[in-house]
Amino acid sequence: MPPQSTDDHMEQEEREGFEALLDANGLTEEAVEESPSSVQDLEMFLQQYPKMVGLKRFPFLTTLKLIDQCIERIEGLSGCPQLQKLWLMENRISKVEGLNACTGLQELYLYSNRISDVAGLDHLTRLKVLWLADNYISSLSGLGALQQLQQLNLARNNISSIGSSLLSHTALTSLNLADNKITNFQDVANLSKLTCLQELCLADPFWGECPVAGLCNYQTFMLYLLPHLTSLDTLLLADETKAAAGATFTKKQLYYNMRIRTMRRAAAGLAKQAKDGCRVLGSRWVLLLSDLARAERGLQRQLSHQAADGDQQALQAQLSSIQAAAKEVQARQAQLAARLAVDTQASAAALEGAVARLQLELSTGGNTRLEEARADEAWLASCQELLRSRLVQAGDPGGVHGITDVQVVSAARVHNRHLKLQFDRLQGASGDSTGSADNKRQCTDYLFYGDHPSLPGELMQVVQHGFRPCGEYSAQGLDGAVRLANCVNLADQLRMHAAMEQHASACGGASIGSGTGCVLEGQLLVCKVHLCGTVQEAEGKVQLSAKAGEYDKCA
Repeated sequence: MPPQSTDDHMEQEEREGFEALLDANGLTEEAVEESPSSVQDLEMFLQQYPKMVGLKRFPFLTTLKLIDQCIERIEGLSGCPQLQKLWLMENRISKVEGLNACTGLQELYLYSNRISDVAGLDHLTRLKVLWLADNYISSLSGLGALQQLQQLNLARNNISSIGSSLLSHTALTSLNLADNKITNFQDVANLSKLTCLQELCLADPFWGECPVAGLCNYQTFMLYLLPHLTSLDTLLLADETKAAAGATFTKKQLYYNMRIRTMRRAAAGLAKQAKDGCRVLGSRWVLLLSDLARAERGLQRQLSHQAADGDQQALQAQLSSIQAAAKEVQARQAQLAARLAVDTQASAAALEGAVARLQLELSTGGNTRLEEARADEAWLASCQELLRSRLVQAGDPGGVHGITDVQVVSAARVHNRHLKLQFDRLQGASGDSTGSADNKRQCTDYLFYGDHPSLPGELMQVVQHGFRPCGEYSAQGLDGAVRLANCVNLADQLRMHAAMEQHASACGGASIGSGTGCVLEGQLLVCKVHLCGTVQEAEGKVQLSAKAGEYDKCA
């Protein structure tokens, strides 16, 4: 028997697919041929139909449901131009394609597949319902052309940020983002501009919940940010509930705004006292300079009368002394003005930092806050002792740039509920569930993370959101890893090197420690790290490391 040609094989596939569709829907070929317009709905569930063939025989099809068929590609729909609803869930589809002829499609259900990228939808401008739940999607990009979209389900994916991707979807009324990686209220606040949005799910009994749904004051913040919602996490919302949430948040705002105003008044008062003090001291120096100038003129007159040689030498010595004193007073005036400018700038920066911390605490519902240490607190002394005991590497008593001591000027303890929950969860998952608490403590250490000159503001970014994925660092030409060290000098060497170069440039090449009075001030994060593996370095040393891919965002 001669082998079948490609055309014959395709024709046979079409025939078998057509017959399978007829059988699953209780249809006959004769009935379809006599009245093709009567067949508008087709469905198959748990049957052997792994390839979308035979559909071109149904040109009037408006609804198609192919569920759990092991389908890997969307195809065969070019002969179904009237299709309005398409169900292809619980298959093996990895790419959205083959829908170019279905421009009238209004509902598309592709949940429980293997899709990792939202693409191939730009021509479906009439689409109103889109379900892409239970896939591998990590970004909301690719939805911009779907301006008529009313219902969007992206639950159980890998989406970590909402951003501004949905702001153009003003017709959206229902959004399900449950069981994604959304972690903070600020990100959800971007949805407040979608005034038609009525139903929002970040925690769904069927799909699961986002980390943000486990934060304190979650419902209060959601209802305040999105007062137009009628349903949150599948639960209907009463007007009284929304009103109570709004009142609660308003009280929190008043409290934090009062604290901020108090801080600003106190800072303004201190600045005024400093200026007044400098003014008083400056006025005294002006009087002193006036007296010195008067004495200098008197001595110059005496010298001009051509006194005896002995008297001239004495007068000249007095004149030189007065002139030197005047120069010293003038130098002190300049130093005072410069010190006032520096302190004013430092005070303003400290004030704005404190205000930013309060605003961060408010915007996160108290889930992220910085607790300033008091001088009498035990953990402050422990922190200073930790830094001093780990200032330099073993076998390197000189340290980096000869720095051999460190003083903690101020310290703040970071409370980040999301990162703490994530750390505890990953720590529990990384080891034996039967392991003792002592074993877990042995795998936990405190390491240091220093400020990087190429990443301004990175420390506060880590405080709020944790460390970024390693790929983001490598994309900026940096090490493709989170740089943690067990000694202060090693963790902070990049910033110290940059600071010393800047100081040398400003001081004409003078180095720190050469009598210039320069002090290297900086910030450092002390991070609690769970060590669960080792990597052999090229030099033959063994480096403890966190489990790859799991601790990118834990501080």
